[in-house]
Amino acid sequence: MLDALGRLSNRQREIIYLKYYQNLSYEEVSEIMNINYQVARNLLYQAIKSLKSLLAGAMIFFILPLTLHLFPF
Repeated sequence: MLDALGRLSNRQREIIYLKYYQNLSYEEVSEIMNINYQVARNLLYQAIKSLKSLLAGAMIFFILPLTLHLFPF
């Protein structure tokens, strides 16, 4: 997970930190980051989308060996 977070842009990491670790509202986040409300929402959406993609790719490396072990061809 930390590796995936490290692959995000600085702004994506910042918005995730502010929204989820500091539990701030979109209004507070947008004020701190000096962006408007909708940009904050879009940025968080893109950050989460990127994280999901990175984590899904990483899961293949954990699941594939287990699958091959359980179901040898």
